[in-house]
Amino acid sequence: MKFGEIMKQMSFDQDCDYYVISDLHGQGKIYDTIMKQLDNEAISTGRKIKLIINGDIIDRGPESMRMLVDVMERVKGKKGHIDVIMLPG
Repeated sequence: MKFGEIMKQMSFDQDCDYYVISDLHGQGKIYDTIMKQLDNEAISTGRKIKLIINGDIIDRGPESMRMLVDVMERVKGKKGHIDVIMLPG
């Protein structure tokens, strides 16, 4: 699915906080820190949070596969307290 098609399907909610990250390249410590902080923010504020991951999750760092599995669990809603949307890149 192309980016424009995905954006047409998304509706932006005023009661939701949006974050965008990209180019993690398998850096698990950075990824874990971001996810923990966003999960904690969602819990403490009670606000809905959507995280858009804009590609390049894997390929260089040592934790690429673990991160990819974690992202897919979050995209499917099976883990964490935030909504995750992944745009492959």
